[in-house]
Amino acid sequence: MKKPVVLVIVLLAVALIAAATVMLLNESEEESAVEETAATETVQQTETAETTAFTAAEVAERSSADDCWTIIDGNVYDLTTYIDRHPGGAEILEACGVDGSRLFNNRETDDGEVIGSGRPHSNRALSALAELQIGTLE
Repeated sequence: MKKPVVLVIVLLAVALIAAATVMLLNESEEESAVEETAATETVQQTETAETTAFTAAEVAERSSADDCWTIIDGNVYDLTTYIDRHPGGAEILEACGVDGSRLFNNRETDDGEVIGSGRPHSNRALSALAELQIGTLE
């Protein structure tokens, strides 16, 4: 190959790499903006749902897969419609009728058994949870 052809190929390769880098950086910024928006919406939805108060006894009555409420950080959530969509499968049932704060926040049981990945839930999970809030703990 002649040197000018090789030079053109190298320049094109460098240009493609630069364009791909810019695209990846833009996607990362967009994802951060989406996560920030989701977190803001979560706070707004939580504030709206805080108008109804339930007792721990009322939550305890709803402890099955067909009627599943839980308490997380003083808020009450109806998980019933989310159970089939839960990425962690049936592990969510451990929260039915009880305070699921430790399960959700630390991903571990009251006995200290790690559930799932053991890492905190994502902003997407927080947004999904906020949509399920029905009130606060009395």
